[in-house]
Amino acid sequence: MIRKATKEDAANIAALSIQVWLHTYATDGVRDKISNYVLKAFSVEAIEDNIASENEHYFLFTDGEHLLGYTLLNSSVDLSSSDVDLVEMSRLYVQEHHHGKGIGSQLINKAMEWCSENNKAGLWLTVYHKNLRAIRFYQHHGFVHDSDTWFELDDERHVNHIYERHVEKEEMKK
Repeated sequence: MIRKATKEDAANIAALSIQVWLHTYATDGVRDKISNYVLKAFSVEAIEDNIASENEHYFLFTDGEHLLGYTLLNSSVDLSSSDVDLVEMSRLYVQEHHHGKGIGSQLINKAMEWCSENNKAGLWLTVYHKNLRAIRFYQHHGFVHDSDTWFELDDERHVNHIYERHVEKEEMKK
């Protein structure tokens, strides 16, 4: 089931976020910069602030009381070079144990539906240039490489690709 997040979901979102982020990006192990980043970015308080924000929208994929994945849409920033109103899909996290079950696809569909309902032209996102699994996944779902940007972790800069996907005209009519 996909539903909007509430403040009561913050701890589960934080735990899942840390798990997925570390699994994806801390492939050489955990070190101070990584630990400091995840503990700040994914604190329960930071998640609660995001949930309370009018510009951020969490959609959770749950099975009973278990959080299996989520997406976070941010309508306040646009790094794409597109001249239309796109929304950032700043996170699409699915627990590793549940990859390949269609959860990410359903969350993308929900995000695109939200865009259509809110008169947004589509989504943009960033993906680490070495995360080939994610790049293939997004390309499979109609996202197109737009440009590049940097993810900064203290004094380190890591290349991220910007991808975007526009709402189809038929989806806008719904």
